[in-house]
Order: sequence, then structure tokens, then C-alpha cells
Amino acid sequence: MSDLYRFSIHNNQIKSVQEWDDGRWEYEKIDADEHYYIEGDVIFKQETDDGVIELTSFTDVNGDGIYSAGQTTFTPASPHIVQDFYRFDIQNGNVISKTEYETDGEIEQDSIQQHQFTVQGNLITEYEPEGWGFEKTVYKDSNGDGRYHKIYEEYITENNHLSYDQGKEVVFQSGQQDKFTLNPGDNVNISNFNADEGDQIILSDTFGIHSFIQLVKQIDDIDYDGSRLEVKFENNTSVEFTGIPTQDVTWNLISFSTEQF
Repeated sequence: MSDLYRFSIHNNQIKSVQEWDDGRWEYEKIDADEHYYIEGDVIFKQETDDGVIELTSFTDVNGDGIYSAGQTTFTPASPHIVQDFYRFDIQNGNVISKTEYETDGEIEQDSIQQHQFTVQGNLITEYEPEGWGFEKTVYKDSNGDGRYHKIYEEYITENNHLSYDQGKEVVFQSGQQDKFTLNPGDNVNISNFNADEGDQIILSDTFGIHSFIQLVKQIDDIDYDGSRLEVKFENNTSVEFTGIPTQDVTWNLISFSTEQF
């Protein structure tokens, strides 16, 4: 799968899709179970596969008409739908094997050579290297039975096309408090931020910020368009919140040391 696409758009409708493949643009057939729609500057593709709804976002980060595939979320079309699931052998916090159990009864031992994993609570994040960058997949065990379902997927490239190439994509989890420590030089995009759950961005001590006045002096620019908030610091550091509601845009979403403001 490529990460670059072009779309023919007429009257806010997607008429055709081209994918960059092996050094050239190729038209991609829009199947009957696929639906494209546009919200603001983002194009979404919704596809139903084996009773699971896959929703993928595409963004044109520099206005050149070339869109990059972003995240894909996976949701059962019905709570009674049986999904493929995965089991992981975890030892001392490290994933040493991964097995896929398909709905048709097939069991496949997946190769994880050169893959990297992070284990956090009931979530496992897998980073699979590709020639163009890497594929990031998040799995969740919702009820503690050891069965993990794929809930999130995205493709991150190492070229200069994406705005977050040299940064981090962080997806906060619903129903829990999430915190992220921001270090000088970081360029981070935060999704699913929820102030009501206590989510927060913490500035590391290396910023040298210990007061509200010091914070304000280090902020170079703040931009908010109603759903996206970007805060830029003077030391080539930025944090962007995607899909953040107006009521959450307050100074309380950032903290330093043990003092909140």
C-alpha cells in the first residue's frame, strides 16, 4: 500500500482515485463497499470488510493536491460481528510472538522480525518497518481475555511530504487519563484529547519553565481553527491537537513540574 493519493473532486464528491505505486500514478477502483466523503480539508474512505468498518483519513498537508493516508480505525458494524483477533506472547514486558486467528478458522503465526512493540495496559502498539517508513498498528484487549483486536492503523513515511515526518503521532485512549511529556525539539500531534478525563501535556524540566510568565515568553505562536489547536515554541518545538473542542482550549491542558496553571 502506498501512502500518497490524488483525488478527482467534483461538487464535493470523489469521482476517481489515483495511488502512487512503483514510481507512477495508477487509478484505483472504487469498490461497491467503499464510500468516500469530504469533511473540511480531510477526505475519508469508509469500507466494510468482513463486518468491520474501516475508516481511513487522507490529508493534503502542503496544498499540492497530493494526499497522504493517515490513520485507519476499525469498528465492528454490529456488536455481534465476529472479528479476526490476535494473541501475543509477552515476557518481561516484551512481545516475543504474535498469532492471528482469522474468522474462517485459519491460524497464522505472524513474523515479527525487526518489528518493535510497546505494551501499555490493555493496549499493544506495533511498529512494522516498510521501505517508505513504517506502519503503526494499535491492538486492544477490551475484556482481559487475551484476545486483541486491531483498533487503529496508520502509515508514517520518512520523506518530506508529511508534516509529522520528524514528529510523533500520539493517540490518547478514551475512558482514561492520558499524559504526554513534551521535550524541546518535539513536534507532536495529539488526537483524542479529552480534558474531562484529565488528559494533559506536561513540559519536561529541560524547558526551564517554572512559571506562567516563563511559559508565555517561550510561546512563538498559537493557532486555533475551531477543531485544530497548534502551539509553537521558540525552540523548534510544537504540539498540535486534532479535533479538540473549544471548551478544552485553556491553559489547563499544559502543565510543568508539579504545578498546574
